[in-house]
Amino acid sequence: MKMIRMYTGADKRTRFEEMDPKLASPTQGSGRAAAQMTHLPAVTGQPLYRIVTAPDPSFHRAPQRNLITVLEGIVHLVSGTGESATLGPGDIFQAEDLEGDGHVVRFAPGTTRYTFLVLTLADQAPRR
Repeated sequence: MKMIRMYTGADKRTRFEEMDPKLASPTQGSGRAAAQMTHLPAVTGQPLYRIVTAPDPSFHRAPQRNLITVLEGIVHLVSGTGESATLGPGDIFQAEDLEGDGHVVRFAPGTTRYTFLVLTLADQAPRR
């Protein structure tokens, strides 16, 4: 599992950074010695999307702070600076590039559809 944060830098350009989900054994619950968990920020919405045509090739910004989990397909995120990240099933990106040049999403070769779960963060104040 990969976690990427996509944010607007001080220069108003979209940047990427890897996030450490800080997985740890749960203190109660699963009963499985090999289980690991982490706590996510509070969320308010949980829409499920499926894109079955090539994504819009134009640059855009996140409409709000979201945690997006890839369920199906492999996509390339590319910032205006040329930074890129490839994400597949089980990977998560925190979209918070609310200003600046934004990013573009592209299907990886062989990907014909992209399914993802969007968790809207309750706290909409961007981190700097």
